[in-house]
Amino acid sequence: MMQQEERELTQQEIDQQDKLEGLCYKLICDLVEQQVDWNQEWVGELADAVTDIVCNQLKLAKEPEFYPYTQMSRPDQKQKEDK
Repeated sequence: MMQQEERELTQQEIDQQDKLEGLCYKLICDLVEQQVDWNQEWVGELADAVTDIVCNQLKLAKEPEFYPYTQMSRPDQKQKEDK
Protein backbone atom coordinates (compact mmCIF):
# COMPACT_ATOMS: atom_id res chain seq x y z
CA MET A 1 0.00 0.00 0.00
CA MET A 2 1.37 3.41 -0.98
CA GLN A 3 1.59 5.89 1.88
CA GLN A 4 0.19 9.39 1.39
CA GLU A 5 2.58 12.30 1.83
CA GLU A 6 1.44 14.63 4.60
CA ARG A 7 1.69 18.40 4.64
CA GLU A 8 1.34 21.06 7.32
CA LEU A 9 -1.97 22.86 7.61
CA THR A 10 -1.97 26.65 7.51
CA GLN A 11 -3.48 28.59 10.42
CA GLN A 12 -6.44 29.47 8.19
CA GLU A 13 -7.02 25.76 7.45
CA ILE A 14 -6.78 24.89 11.15
CA ASP A 15 -9.29 27.65 11.92
CA GLN A 16 -11.66 26.24 9.27
CA GLN A 17 -11.36 22.72 10.73
CA ASP A 18 -12.02 24.08 14.21
CA LYS A 19 -15.04 26.04 12.97
CA LEU A 20 -16.63 23.06 11.24
CA GLU A 21 -15.91 20.63 14.07
CA GLY A 22 -17.11 23.14 16.68
CA LEU A 23 -20.39 23.67 14.82
CA CYS A 24 -20.89 19.90 14.50
CA TYR A 25 -20.36 19.53 18.26
CA LYS A 26 -22.75 22.42 18.96
CA LEU A 27 -25.39 20.86 16.70
CA ILE A 28 -25.35 17.62 18.71
CA CYS A 29 -25.53 19.50 22.02
CA ASP A 30 -28.38 21.66 20.74
CA LEU A 31 -30.32 18.67 19.42
CA VAL A 32 -30.15 16.77 22.71
CA GLU A 33 -30.48 19.99 24.74
CA GLN A 34 -27.50 19.21 26.94
CA GLN A 35 -23.73 19.38 26.98
CA VAL A 36 -22.08 16.13 25.93
CA ASP A 37 -18.46 15.12 26.23
CA TRP A 38 -16.34 15.97 23.20
CA ASN A 39 -15.56 12.88 21.14
CA GLN A 40 -13.25 13.51 18.18
CA GLU A 41 -14.38 10.31 16.46
CA TRP A 42 -18.06 11.25 16.17
CA VAL A 43 -17.34 14.93 15.66
CA GLY A 44 -15.07 13.94 12.76
CA GLU A 45 -17.68 11.57 11.35
CA LEU A 46 -20.33 14.29 11.42
CA ALA A 47 -17.90 16.81 9.88
CA ASP A 48 -17.15 14.28 7.11
CA ALA A 49 -20.88 13.79 6.47
CA VAL A 50 -21.52 17.55 6.34
CA THR A 51 -18.53 17.94 4.01
CA ASP A 52 -19.89 15.25 1.71
CA ILE A 53 -23.29 16.96 1.50
CA VAL A 54 -21.92 20.51 1.05
CA CYS A 55 -19.10 19.65 -1.35
CA ASN A 56 -20.12 16.52 -3.25
CA GLN A 57 -23.90 16.60 -3.29
CA LEU A 58 -24.74 20.31 -3.25
CA LYS A 59 -21.45 21.40 -4.87
CA LEU A 60 -21.37 24.59 -2.75
CA ALA A 61 -17.68 24.42 -1.81
CA LYS A 62 -14.45 22.62 -2.62
CA GLU A 63 -13.60 19.94 -0.09
CA PRO A 64 -9.96 20.96 0.64
CA GLU A 65 -11.12 24.47 1.57
CA PHE A 66 -14.29 23.42 3.42
CA TYR A 67 -12.69 20.71 5.63
CA PRO A 68 -8.91 20.86 5.11
CA TYR A 69 -6.77 17.78 5.66
CA THR A 70 -3.06 17.04 5.75
CA GLN A 71 -2.93 14.36 3.06
CA MET A 72 -3.41 14.76 -0.67
CA SER A 73 -6.72 12.86 -0.32
CA ARG A 74 -8.89 12.08 2.69
CA PRO A 75 -7.36 9.21 4.67
CA ASP A 76 -10.70 7.32 4.68
CA GLN A 77 -11.36 7.87 0.95
CA LYS A 78 -9.73 4.57 -0.11
CA GLN A 79 -11.81 2.63 2.41
CA LYS A 80 -15.05 4.16 1.11
CA GLU A 81 -14.10 3.41 -2.50
CA ASP A 82 -13.36 -0.24 -1.63
CA LYS A 83 -16.83 -0.83 -0.15
